[in-house]
Amino acid sequence: MKQSNFFNSGLLVVLFLVMTTTLFAQKATVNETFRDIDEVSVYIGAGDLTITKSSSDAVEVMVDYNKSDTEIKIETKGNALTIKEKSIGYKSNGKPSWTLRLPDSKELSINVGAGDVNINGLVLNLEANIGAGDFYLGEINGKIHLNTGTGNIKIDNAEGSFNLNSGTGNLQLKAMSGSIVANSGTGMVNAEEMYITGESSMNSGTGRVTVSLGKSVEADLGVNSGTNDSSLKFNGHAFDGTLTMECDKKRGKIKAPFVFSDKEVTANGRSETLRKTKRFGNSGIEIQIGSGTGTAAVDQ
Repeated sequence: MKQSNFFNSGLLVVLFLVMTTTLFAQKATVNETFRDIDEVSVYIGAGDLTITKSSSDAVEVMVDYNKSDTEIKIETKGNALTIKEKSIGYKSNGKPSWTLRLPDSKELSINVGAGDVNINGLVLNLEANIGAGDFYLGEINGKIHLNTGTGNIKIDNAEGSFNLNSGTGNLQLKAMSGSIVANSGTGMVNAEEMYITGESSMNSGTGRVTVSLGKSVEADLGVNSGTNDSSLKFNGHAFDGTLTMECDKKRGKIKAPFVFSDKEVTANGRSETLRKTKRFGNSGIEIQIGSGTGTAAVDQ
């Protein structure tokens, strides 16, 4: 009998918690449209954000959330729209999922504490920061600056000027053209079908860096890893300029399918750096491939 009473008491506690959670989960929806907006700023504590192209000249903002754990403030000042989301309690029902629809040629600023950002099919200038979360961008054109502390960055089919940084995540880049700076502290950088038309560099502190070209290089390019391998594939595209490859003389390696024009060794503290150079024509364009303790490689 005592066991039965204990079971019934436990069941009542569970039912009470379920009823309490349901009672205090005050669901709310935002679905608003704003016109004559040139600048959009978004501040999200915890939540995912999806941004696509608007079918009109208006900015559309949509989100479902719970008033019991989330506070939302949306305001306009002149041609600027500001969206702020703040957690005011434990998100027992999950983080909000935001959707924005923007016309082209807007200035967009995003700051997310924890969550993913997905942007597709837009021409814009973007500055975005995530503490913990991933970026996914597709069919983007513009000036793009992304930072994530612990997330990945994935971009497919993009053109413009890019500054991409992740503390511990991987960078997966495909079919991009323009000036591209991509850095990871400890992650991998993998870039395919790249068209370098502005000064660019791909770097990782401890991860592998692999760059594969989709067209001939038209501007300076650096490909480097501190303690892992770095490689560049020309895929048969001609190069007019100077190629320099370097590594730690004792702990690194250089691999290339041709004979170098010059070779030198320079002192670097207690270690020595091996540097090899090959000239392809008279252009002033420079490609540099380097690795500290890994293999620096090139494939024509």
